[in-house]
Amino acid sequence: MIKKTLASPPKEIEIIADEQREILERIYQKVIEQPGDLNQQDQIAMGKCLDESVKTLDKVRGEKNIKLDDFNSLSRTVRFYIETIQRIVTLFAPSDESDFEKALMWMNELGGEYELKVLEKITEKPPYKSDLLNVAIEKISARLYKRCRIYCSEDQVRTIIPEIGIIRSYKHFVIVSVNLSMIAKIKELYPGYIIEILSSMEIRSDFESSTNLKLKLKKGTMRDQVIYFNMPILDDWKVQIENLGTTILRPIGRREIVVSVPNQDIIQQIKDNVEGVENIKPYIPRIRVNPQNLQNIDQTPVNATEEELKKAIAQARIKAASSQSNTRRKKNTVPGILIADFFTEDDRNQGANELENKGIRIANRPGKTTLVIDVSKDANALESFENIAQLTGLQSLEEETIPRLFNEQARYIIAEKVITSNPDPQTTDLDLTGQGEKIAIADTGLDTGDIETIHPDFKDRVEFLGSYPIVPTTLLREEYISNFGHQDPPIDQHSGHGTHVSGSALGDGTFAEELGISVKPTGMATKAKLIFQALEQMPQWNLQGILWYINTYGEMPPKSGLYGIPLNLKDLFQEAYDQGARIHSNSWGRSNFGEYDRRAFQLDQFVWQHKDFLVVVAAGNDGEQNSSTMGIDPGSVNSPGTAKNCLTVGASENQRHAQFSDTYGQWWPDQFPYDPIKSDKMADCIDDIAAFSSRGPCEDGRYKPDVIAPGTFILSTRSSQIASNHFAWGAFTPAKRHYMYMGGTSMATPLVAGSAALVRQYLREQQKISNPSSALVKGILIHSAQLINYRYKHPSSDQWPNNEQGWGRINLSLVLNPPSSTKVKFIDEWEGLRTDESRRYQLMIKSSVVPLKVTLVYTDYPGEGLVNNLNLRLTSPTGRLYLGNDFEQQGKPDEINNVEGVVVKSPEIGEWTITVIGSDIPEGPQDYALVISSEIEVN
Repeated sequence: MIKKTLASPPKEIEIIADEQREILERIYQKVIEQPGDLNQQDQIAMGKCLDESVKTLDKVRGEKNIKLDDFNSLSRTVRFYIETIQRIVTLFAPSDESDFEKALMWMNELGGEYELKVLEKITEKPPYKSDLLNVAIEKISARLYKRCRIYCSEDQVRTIIPEIGIIRSYKHFVIVSVNLSMIAKIKELYPGYIIEILSSMEIRSDFESSTNLKLKLKKGTMRDQVIYFNMPILDDWKVQIENLGTTILRPIGRREIVVSVPNQDIIQQIKDNVEGVENIKPYIPRIRVNPQNLQNIDQTPVNATEEELKKAIAQARIKAASSQSNTRRKKNTVPGILIADFFTEDDRNQGANELENKGIRIANRPGKTTLVIDVSKDANALESFENIAQLTGLQSLEEETIPRLFNEQARYIIAEKVITSNPDPQTTDLDLTGQGEKIAIADTGLDTGDIETIHPDFKDRVEFLGSYPIVPTTLLREEYISNFGHQDPPIDQHSGHGTHVSGSALGDGTFAEELGISVKPTGMATKAKLIFQALEQMPQWNLQGILWYINTYGEMPPKSGLYGIPLNLKDLFQEAYDQGARIHSNSWGRSNFGEYDRRAFQLDQFVWQHKDFLVVVAAGNDGEQNSSTMGIDPGSVNSPGTAKNCLTVGASENQRHAQFSDTYGQWWPDQFPYDPIKSDKMADCIDDIAAFSSRGPCEDGRYKPDVIAPGTFILSTRSSQIASNHFAWGAFTPAKRHYMYMGGTSMATPLVAGSAALVRQYLREQQKISNPSSALVKGILIHSAQLINYRYKHPSSDQWPNNEQGWGRINLSLVLNPPSSTKVKFIDEWEGLRTDESRRYQLMIKSSVVPLKVTLVYTDYPGEGLVNNLNLRLTSPTGRLYLGNDFEQQGKPDEINNVEGVVVKSPEIGEWTITVIGSDIPEGPQDYALVISSEIEVN
């Protein structure tokens, strides 16, 4: 018997003739009680019932003069119900296979619980063998039933719903198949149970591309495969997969693993023998290439004379000046230069051989798994691109983009009571100076470029000062510049950018003190040592290169640029790490808004392999306003600030309204055309976010930036090598040759990097944590952040954290020197968790006056989106649950971010439990850090 979930005949049925009504009610009872006894006579009877009912309806309409709309509604109701019964009868007693399949498709469209039960009943004795029957059941089930993770035991969930479908029991949760009514029942009876709907896997059948270009896989090609799991991956399953003859290459998500498979038979063995495998499909490379950039790439004449080139340059400049801005220029891509990353060195070498055999030029082979490919001279660059995209073992393919450059007052905004107060030192100040720490800064250059003659504010504290050459670490082509391979000294002679950011991080104000100036411009960590990596180089463009640049970007080539950035950021970070730096500050980026590109991947990979190395990155200066009512537009954060394992910094306003009254609209009329932002002063409110500061989110939904710090009119050191009339945002009149004002997220970033040095010093000296993880340092900076009440916030920024300010503006005193009633506990867990493992911490809350705040930070495995997923859970003395980042109390665990927080404004007095759960750890174990503050005792 099928459970009676089909509705009884509606009252509208009363309008049809008695004979038809009796047929309908008789067969209705048979459908409900004995569907297996339905036969051809019942089908004939239902067909007659429908025909006669239609005639009756037409007759009634004429007799009773029913309004057309009312009649149509009545007719639809009656016909639909009769047709529903008729289709069910047809399923059990079809006249032929075609009739049966039509009824199946109709039932699939209805797709309710009753239809599902009918189809399941038919599978016991189907009148015809049809794949449509199983497909319809699968589709309806997928719509009605959700695969969920419930954080409780199997016994607990069965006490609520005995018939619930248990897929698998883990130690800390169960995977179940439930419908919406079951979910509602669980939430009603046990609101403390956490229910997470497991998202469906995303299987790509085409090459992922930043454009509409679709490249199909060549038939017969044996590519690396993606194993899609429908539940959290256990280590035993991975061992089982490898024992079947595969090589696991890497996870690419929480429940997806890329493997190298020698033959098709093994794929079927994995499907048949490994638990949790939902599907296996060929890996599709991640492609970020705009095909338009591969058309008409090089318009420079071949074998042209000097005079011909000069004439062509003049014509190109006139054309560029009269035309609209080039879309390529906005992204600063290098047309025709493609970066291919492979899973293994063997894949890279095999790919290089294949390309060279086809006449495609390999420009460079940085590292072990990367190729730089130049298709700019190819007769058909698009065809070359397609050949590259088909290579076995290819992980990703990108265009190269050109990187861009993106404080005595500011330091007190973010570090009051932590550094020494000036001019009136307080006995409660911690007097942290960064002593014993080394900060690495990668930027343009540093003052004179000579340690012996360097700006006095860095005297005796520059431990390393080096520069990076144009080749082989950039993509300027040899035929376009005459000094290919040249390495400029680390002089800061153009913008003064590198000298300024270094002063914000660790300048000590020595020069100002020697001059007797009362205002002493100093950075955050005045006794930290500096590791400086100069990235700015001056290419000597030849005529052919000048013409190419104008045709490509619509302007003359710059005299200098960050052409020393290595193709693999590992080279940059490794040198700093080997020099002893554990903090790396980067005030530059690429305008790949929100993208998790190869630079972000490289950063995440290095930090994953060096867990005590904190990388601080500027969010970018691409905030702009396209509406008078919506604030600053979201989605402008730059790479590598899109990485998971860095600390991305946005800019808030400084407090300098007495000296500067400039507005955003005056400086950038095109970016900020509407009031109130247009007329907003740039340094009049420390609780405002700088309008230019780039906003999140990332493409995968992660919050960025992580924190903000002052970034307008920041006073810091000035390079002695820049033009005598160059003072950036403003001259510092008492010593304008030695200090100046600048602004941007570039200036906010070194303030945070210097703050990180203070945090490390504090942990070493006062907490006796000799080598803190970057996760702990990052966690402390985030934990210290305060949400500021930004006057012109975007409507999407009501929640906290958000994509304008992240977790807020850092305030180190809240963590390092808090009020006496607040205690702060730091937990650095190097021994990580695997899937279905957890760790618990007990703490005693003594007062409900001091808020309870807990921050969880961990260094995730490299790859787009969250790979390893840890979840934070707090349980109050009365059993109330609080989840990380669930500030709306919806009972939803975070599965996007590797930073989670909980804030309880008035915590219950008594014993609380903090639990960190390894929800999905495909590449473990996963270490983490916790920062806890309240009036507490922690065990």
